[in-house]
Amino acid sequence: MKLEERKNLGKMIIGSRAFLGLTKVDLAKMAHLGHDSITRAEYGDLAISVNSLSAIQKVLEENGIEFLDGARSISLKVREKRGLVGLAIVIDPTMPLGTRFTSKDPNIG
Repeated sequence: MKLEERKNLGKMIIGSRAFLGLTKVDLAKMAHLGHDSITRAEYGDLAISVNSLSAIQKVLEENGIEFLDGARSISLKVREKRGLVGLAIVIDPTMPLGTRFTSKDPNIG
């Protein structure tokens, strides 16, 4: 993966964690990794292994997150099975957490 793709993936991990209400420690435990691996993945560190990134991806996908365009762009979707139709995670560096949620449905959010 290129540096830009690693950075995109890192931002999507941050957004996904925020949506799911997971801390770095939570995600690390679920992926059987150290919390420093989550930090490095979110930073876009080129030294983190593909196996570690795959473990993170698997956990997030099992919890309803879909990576729509791989790491080529920052685009996520939450599967309908979570009961959140129409919800989007927007990566927004101007926001304190770096993410925000948007929906066309006023009852979601």
